[in-house]
Amino acid sequence: MFLVWDELRKDVMRIEKHARPSNSATIRRLIRDAGLRGILLYRMSRYCMMRKIPIVPNVFSQLNVILNGLAIDNHASLGQGVYVPHPVGIVVGATVIIEDDVWIYSGVVLGGNGSTTKEDGNPYIEQGVFIGAGAKILGPVRVGARSRIGANTVVLTDVPPDSVVVGAPNRITTKASSDDR
Repeated sequence: MFLVWDELRKDVMRIEKHARPSNSATIRRLIRDAGLRGILLYRMSRYCMMRKIPIVPNVFSQLNVILNGLAIDNHASLGQGVYVPHPVGIVVGATVIIEDDVWIYSGVVLGGNGSTTKEDGNPYIEQGVFIGAGAKILGPVRVGARSRIGANTVVLTDVPPDSVVVGAPNRITTKASSDDR
């Protein structure tokens, strides 16, 4: 379990670089920050699943939904510094891959498109992506590094790096600035 705490400490250090500075210790921040608690419960659940401990991963997963409103499948892969400032209503599917330093706001769904064909898959979110509230990223799409997905955008196709995407269905409007967050 020390590995989980080490991962969480690394998450907090990466988040501090982009989020509002906080002088509170990691424990105090965990109590206050539902998103950080959600990431901790996900990491504990995944740790237990990887070690084939029965039932416990599902308990942590359900606690995450009950306490934080955050549903992250144990099989999803989250990088360091993934931050969910407002975790209620976020759903992350089983084979979703999220790289480092990604921000995800409330109501976001990352998952399959419901197809039963071999093209069915889950999104791959590259490093430094910002996903606005209510966005849906569905199917085997790749969101390029440092892209910005606007609120309530529905993404069904690949997004190139450094893009700003809005609308339903999505349309790429401009290139993202590297200092936008």
